[in-house]
Amino acid sequence: MIYKGNQPLQTLSNQDFSISENKLALYPNPNNGVFKIQMQNEMSDFVVEIFDITGKAIKNYYFHTKSDLDNYSFNLSTIAKGTYFVKVYDTKSSFVSKLSIN
Repeated sequence: MIYKGNQPLQTLSNQDFSISENKLALYPNPNNGVFKIQMQNEMSDFVVEIFDITGKAIKNYYFHTKSDLDNYSFNLSTIAKGTYFVKVYDTKSSFVSKLSIN
């Protein structure tokens, strides 16, 4: 797994919200900034991006396998409390879910 800093790769668009959220689960949610992601779909070489409420990408992570994601615990405890969006995507599919940090 490779982590890339705060360089935004893209912004979140309205089109992203047409994706079904039941294929992506964030737990616990709400949380204190520490959470895990569970996906139903098998993916390889994919990106997890965290967006703020304005659609600006604030964090991005790269994973090679679903197993890498399953074993990873995200820690966003240093960012401001609020509502964020988590987007998981590769070249074939995209999933978005809402994240609440208290």
